[in-house]
Amino acid sequence: MKKILLFVVISTFAYDVNAQFLDKLSIDLNIARCSKDVLLLDKDHYSNDMSYITGFNISYNSSEKFRHYLGIRKINTNSKMVFLCGNDYSPHEYVRKKGFELNLGTKFSLRSNKRIFLGYGIEIFGEFSELSGNYSYNKKYYSVDHRYSYFGIAPSLALNLRIIDRVLFFIDTKYRFGQVSLTKKDKNRPELYKDKTHWESIFDPINSIGVRFEL
Repeated sequence: MKKILLFVVISTFAYDVNAQFLDKLSIDLNIARCSKDVLLLDKDHYSNDMSYITGFNISYNSSEKFRHYLGIRKINTNSKMVFLCGNDYSPHEYVRKKGFELNLGTKFSLRSNKRIFLGYGIEIFGEFSELSGNYSYNKKYYSVDHRYSYFGIAPSLALNLRIIDRVLFFIDTKYRFGQVSLTKKDKNRPELYKDKTHWESIFDPINSIGVRFEL
């Protein structure tokens, strides 16, 4: 009888702990992003384009004001750039990027119980993708078959709209700053575009549009 009573007490305690923990969790479903997909050229050559970059964040609300999250997003985009220089079209870039992005960060919100409220955040991000395609400049042609990584930090500002009790619509903007590395997958192929590493800053007018479900 004592063992049964002990089991009931432990089970009840575990259930309460799990219920309290789950009550502080939320899931963000990311749908799209509007930003510059900077690849081989200088970022001034690119424009802000809308792309469907899907993913999700799992968040833990440590208080009414602070939320900590871990997320992943799928990257699958195409870049096609052609410029008219005199009577010739140069340079030319046609590159496909496939990979994923990881995010780890914290967001701070005031008045999160209101229907509309702002959120401020900071995160560490890392994008890991593979590039394939071709590039030409001054009548020289290069193949693109590279690993692409972009690792850095990003402050953010989000607008949140509570649709119903535990469901919100959100849209956020970010300023990403970090180091970009472009590395050949096969070092023995001289026709491949050169390796390079540089610092890059990209402002995303819309880094993410999505829906948040509070558990």
